[in-house]
Amino acid sequence: MNNKEPKKLYYSISELSQILDEEQYVLRYWEREFDEIKPRKNRAGNRAYTASDIALIQLIKKLLREERLTIQKTKDKLKTLDLNSIVGYQPEPIVQEASRIESIQKVAAKPRNPEKRVKAIDTMDGLLQNIESSAAKPLTKKSGMVSLRRQDVLELCKLLKDMATLIQYM
Repeated sequence: MNNKEPKKLYYSISELSQILDEEQYVLRYWEREFDEIKPRKNRAGNRAYTASDIALIQLIKKLLREERLTIQKTKDKLKTLDLNSIVGYQPEPIVQEASRIESIQKVAAKPRNPEKRVKAIDTMDGLLQNIESSAAKPLTKKSGMVSLRRQDVLELCKLLKDMATLIQYM
């Protein structure tokens, strides 16, 4: 077993494969077989393993490879174990991350400017009135469909973009 100590918060499946000296397809198979393995997935849908995931997978590997247990016996043994008692890797604290969190907390602790908020709300009210007064006419009385000209759609898009910008500053 390759004992490379993790130093990051999240690892990809390829990095985990190198740490554990196992093929990626084996790790994916274990993920399907063992309900305890639940890696997070990032926005792209890629697996992101934490230190506790690595410790659990190392335990599973030990049970399967060294103790030569079957998949079912390994599942049974995992059910009897307290998963919180598994000694996992403790990633080293990241100094830059801690200072960034502190600066964000300081900014969040400052009271926001109520005058800006009132201006933003007034501007949003004006934008909503513009939307309501747009020249949209129903096609038929029975269907609730609305006919919009290209210019109306472009104006609505611009108004929505402006509203989104204002909401960010609230």
